[in-house]
Amino acid sequence: NSGNIEGFFRLPAAIEHINRDLFVLDQANGSVTVFTPTGFGNLIYDATDYYAKGEYDKSAEQWEEVLKLNGNYDLAYEGLGKSYLRQEKYKEAMEYFKTKRFKKSYSKAFMYYRKEWIEKNLGWVVLVLCIIIFVPFIVKAIKNFVRELKSLWVI
Repeated sequence: NSGNIEGFFRLPAAIEHINRDLFVLDQANGSVTVFTPTGFGNLIYDATDYYAKGEYDKSAEQWEEVLKLNGNYDLAYEGLGKSYLRQEKYKEAMEYFKTKRFKKSYSKAFMYYRKEWIEKNLGWVVLVLCIIIFVPFIVKAIKNFVRELKSLWVI
């Protein structure tokens, strides 16, 4: 048809994918257009596939490659954050979520990071609280004891 531009559709009627290829049926033209991913697209597919398989470290590697090619690709930041979250690297996950302002995911990573920090440092926190609470009582008791001793020596 004259006047059509390649890659545009007049009346898209269906969209389907087979493996990584995307097929679009244009009802007006009676044509099927096939989109095959580029190397960049394949990196994204690989990253999501690794994540779905539970291979979070490999997923993170792929997302890093995506970011090298396009540092503004928001999905890569989210993918890296989720991969690090699953690897229990909460601080790293927080950094990626914070960069692109994924508030809900950042909050989740922060919750786990805070929980982990409290579990690691609970002994110290309790010790400091005990010192803050009991030191004034101990100092007062020592002062009273010293005062009693002085009163005994005066007699």
